[in-house]
Amino acid sequence: MLYRFARWQGGVANSVAKIADETAFTDAAQIPAYARETAAWAAENGLIRGSAGQFLPNAGATRAQTAAISHRFCEQ
Repeated sequence: MLYRFARWQGGVANSVAKIADETAFTDAAQIPAYARETAAWAAENGLIRGSAGQFLPNAGATRAQTAAISHRFCEQ
């Protein structure tokens, strides 16, 4: 949702790095293909920082994590 809003506002560059090989997340290959561009954008912009070097694409977000992501987005 934040990614689409940022695109609508013009805040997303046309070229977003591929997350599989260009991030420090050890489990980046587990991110579904449909979500990779958005995940890369969130990581590149510091919205999602991961946990112990992992992106954890199959885990649900806690209320605290969601609040932190929203706060980081609003600060930008």
